[in-house]
Amino acid sequence: MRSRSPLFLAFALPGTLLAQDPGPASPPKPSTEISIPGVRKLTVGGQYRLRYENQIDLDLDDDTRPDGNDFFTQRARLALGFDFGDELGAFLQMQDVRDFGEETSTLDDSADGFDMHQAYVDLKKGLGGSTRIGRQEISLGDQRLVGAVDWKNQGRSLDGFLQQWKNESGQSLLAWAVQARETLPPVAAPATANYDDLWFMGVQGGGKPMDDTVAEVYLMFLQDDGTAPGTSAHRFTLGTRWLWSTPAWEAGAELVTQFGEQAGADIPIGDTYAAHAHLTKRFDCECKAWIRGEVNAASGNDPNTTDNERFNNLFPTAHMHWGMLDLALWENMFNGMVQIGFKPCEKAELTASWNFFRSMEARDSFGGPNGTVVPAGTTDSNTIGNEIDVIYTRQLDLASGVKTAVQIGYGVFLPGAAPDSIGRDSTGHFVYAQFDLKF
Repeated sequence: MRSRSPLFLAFALPGTLLAQDPGPASPPKPSTEISIPGVRKLTVGGQYRLRYENQIDLDLDDDTRPDGNDFFTQRARLALGFDFGDELGAFLQMQDVRDFGEETSTLDDSADGFDMHQAYVDLKKGLGGSTRIGRQEISLGDQRLVGAVDWKNQGRSLDGFLQQWKNESGQSLLAWAVQARETLPPVAAPATANYDDLWFMGVQGGGKPMDDTVAEVYLMFLQDDGTAPGTSAHRFTLGTRWLWSTPAWEAGAELVTQFGEQAGADIPIGDTYAAHAHLTKRFDCECKAWIRGEVNAASGNDPNTTDNERFNNLFPTAHMHWGMLDLALWENMFNGMVQIGFKPCEKAELTASWNFFRSMEARDSFGGPNGTVVPAGTTDSNTIGNEIDVIYTRQLDLASGVKTAVQIGYGVFLPGAAPDSIGRDSTGHFVYAQFDLKF
């Protein structure tokens, strides 16, 4: 029998640790009110975002794809918020996302980028709390496990329901169930089974166990029928998240383990884990400078066992945490990060970050939303590489009641011994410039 990881012991927590408002971020609030019969209040809002991107050797191999891949991408959103009274509300958010020139012609049916990004009803007194039913964004904590991925112009929204209860002391409890995949018609399979559905559900609660401290505990369940025989998974995720913050300092930690079964292999509790810790120092100066350091780790699959110990990152906003090139996830990872930032003027901010990446299991794969850096079974090296990112953001005053900003960023990924050993030895670059308008 394999010994348990020390992480397993970290979950002997008091039952009273409930987080303050652990639920999803509030929906974008439409800002213009309109009077309409039968509706107590109708508000309208929207967003336009335009971004230029240039991806250079993002796969770290200049022989397998063009050296440069540059394009313009845009997001246009229109939101309608309906307040029908003390017990009922609704929210609709329409969205069009496209790359410049992607359509053959705007006169034919290739112009198909329109979608309903969010569409839900709010039962304000449902089940003794508040109930939200429909397509919605869900972001939990700092979005390491579940996030709306706002960086992507498409964003992530999920179909299902979300229930939240709060009390006057600030404690809250959140429950949700969403369907992330439904294949219609079902994937061809034996008569005894359909391999198509993907459901994600969970509960999370929290509060303030002491001054300046917020704590959360959560239990999630991923039921994946798979898209072919032998690809199903039944995965539980148990974790706790802590944040301590004062005007000068911030410290945070998150400990998670998973258990269940994937494709017939056991997912062992304790041995399947992820961990995070960070410390931020804010300086009392005119430029509001800060420095932040953090460490992240997540288990990979050990090829010497019949178990599957690889941590599953679920539905994260990876771009917020592991570099703008999006070459890493909270899976089979050891990561150190240092970030410095300051405000050169009241409406501007400049940040610079350095990330160092290693794999926990050299024979397991390493990669992120933009692709696999090292496939499984191809190297014996754990050294993935380094990434350096610089971002400048400037708020603009172009119109009253309208938020506008420009942002430019540059990131570079320097491959280490692991990708270098399989021929991925080219430096990756990413440059972008973005304009954003919200009302």
